[in-house]
Amino acid sequence: MTFKFYDDGRLTIIDNESESIVTPNDLRGDSRDFYVRKRIAFIKKDLQIKVQKYA
Repeated sequence: MTFKFYDDGRLTIIDNESESIVTPNDLRGDSRDFYVRKRIAFIKKDLQIKVQKYA
């Protein structure tokens, strides 16, 4: 799997074998764990930026 994370929160997941686009709901095992950890890190970073901006 190839994960492309964008600064605005968008994500593209490509299955390297079939070269097709995969949705987060289709992920299983280690790839799902990786996606969840990266998404949580993005949300935390985004919240910290907003708190600093509006505090």
